[in-house]
Amino acid sequence: SYKNNQIDIHLQSVNHKNSFRTFNKMQNLIIFVSLLIVCYVNCLPQGPPICTLMPRHSNLQPQPGDWRDHFEVYSFRINQGRLLDPRNRTGTVDPRPNGVFFIIQPKNVPGGRSKEIKGFAVEVNRAHTRGFDPVTFPLINRNRKLKQMECFDGAQFLAHRDASPKRRISFFVANNLDYKTHAQRGIMRFRATVLENYSSFYSLEF
Repeated sequence: SYKNNQIDIHLQSVNHKNSFRTFNKMQNLIIFVSLLIVCYVNCLPQGPPICTLMPRHSNLQPQPGDWRDHFEVYSFRINQGRLLDPRNRTGTVDPRPNGVFFIIQPKNVPGGRSKEIKGFAVEVNRAHTRGFDPVTFPLINRNRKLKQMECFDGAQFLAHRDASPKRRISFFVANNLDYKTHAQRGIMRFRATVLENYSSFYSLEF
């Protein structure tokens, strides 16, 4: 079994030593989550019954303040073959990235209570689709935590498969290799809801 250790990833390092350590941490996190994808087992399609970012079990409002104080979102350009074969045992994994891998997890707050993800939903932001690569989720059927919803209005929507507590959520998006460049300019391609418990949730944009 794998231990769910908190991973502190530094996207920019101040020196070569820190950069090397950051690279190793990123590698380990990708391998860890990739193995969870490979170990996917079929489960009953639970989670929200409709495509909505608002929890329907009560008249809740999102938690105030900046969601970045509580959760963190990482994105990595990667080839999807590496997620299926993280150690490249077959020797056939193309090193060239063909998509973006996202990881959403609670932020490690020193002295604070460790948060968990009870529920999760993410929608492609339709305000930012024109002029961008189409968003597709080619590995979603191998994801044991998320499923793709069929939305009557054509929305592209992922939601949790069940309500079991989760330490992190991840998914792969094909193409869109310029995602981070656009995000740094304030173009948020995704809108999401993270449900901490039945009385507390956060609204994210990334």
